[in-house]
Amino acid sequence: MTPPDPIELLRHLAQQPDTSGESLQAAEELNTDVKLLAARSDELTTNEILDQGIGLITHHSGANGAVLFRHDGDVVRVVRRLRSTWSPRPEELPADWFPWSLGNISPTRFLFFADSRSLPTGPGAAPSLGDIGVQSCVHLPILERSQPAGALQL
Repeated sequence: MTPPDPIELLRHLAQQPDTSGESLQAAEELNTDVKLLAARSDELTTNEILDQGIGLITHHSGANGAVLFRHDGDVVRVVRRLRSTWSPRPEELPADWFPWSLGNISPTRFLFFADSRSLPTGPGAAPSLGDIGVQSCVHLPILERSQPAGALQL
């Protein structure tokens, strides 16, 4: 499966504004920043685009860090990490475990956990997110043709 184009992913995320005035202004600022990044995309490597794009998302969302994952068949792999204390070991997780062994969720829907401290960082005897200082988390699936292609966790 080909990974999604990072610029198209960022454009899609930037076009999901809330209707409140403050949120709309924040979405417009993110959209402007994404347009500036897209205008420079020919000068940047894929990794630079991912790093700067994830940086924009974490900055505008107020997140302390982010982890970008890619679905590869039966496994989900860490692609990029930005200022994240969560470091899943191994860097590859079983797709049927991801995310957090919550098998009854839809992989095509976003998840928000106001209190994610009890969620595991990996299968088996892995520490919890709370053990590594993570208190809340957002899981944003990345879809390609309505199928999970990856996820961004903030």
